[in-house]
Amino acid sequence: MVNQKRDWIHKTTLQLANTFDAVILEDLNIKGMQQFHSGLSKSVTLDFSWDQFKTSLNYKLEWRGKHYQEVDRFFPSSKLCSVCGYKHEMLSLSEHEWMCPECGTHHHRDKNASANIKKEGIRLLEERGIPVIS
Repeated sequence: MVNQKRDWIHKTTLQLANTFDAVILEDLNIKGMQQFHSGLSKSVTLDFSWDQFKTSLNYKLEWRGKHYQEVDRFFPSSKLCSVCGYKHEMLSLSEHEWMCPECGTHHHRDKNASANIKKEGIRLLEERGIPVIS
């Protein structure tokens, strides 16, 4: 089982490193997610090494002259409107969709979060002096 996981990590990170010039990930707290959301334990196991995945990906990207960027786990990716930037302070974990009161955009929580993580990652890459064309 351990070798299968290592093989999967190697093949997946190699494919990502060969495909993209930059990869942006959220700094997930996998153990914390499992502790507070029992339903996640079926899809994310503690023995899956998220850190090993990130380390392997970062190494392969750097070796190819490409870029790895993490977005802080406390960045409010779900709460920010990806269109206008409004912050929905009272958004609860049980709300999977919401409407921005500022611009009227309807958001699906995860899709909105991914758009915001991408924007923040691009901002952080540019802050490091790495030009980004998206």
